[in-house]
Amino acid sequence: VNSAPDDLISIARRFGMNPKEQMATSMLLQGVTMVSIARQMNTTRGSLKNRLTKLYDKVGANDRAEFTLIVLGKLQPTGGN
Repeated sequence: VNSAPDDLISIARRFGMNPKEQMATSMLLQGVTMVSIARQMNTTRGSLKNRLTKLYDKVGANDRAEFTLIVLGKLQPTGGN
């Protein structure tokens, strides 16, 4: 799923995302793999996993699938982990 820049800005505002979280969200919504996201964000896969766990918590998701549905407005947050 591609998220237009305007959509990403509104998603970022709605959930109070910082620029790195916005970058990760954009790639997650495009279906980019964890390895590729980590490489593009110049971090390790482990650090990215920790960062994504915090991002999922921020939006009230338990995993990547829930995160995607919540930020696209197709599912209500569950409260995270």
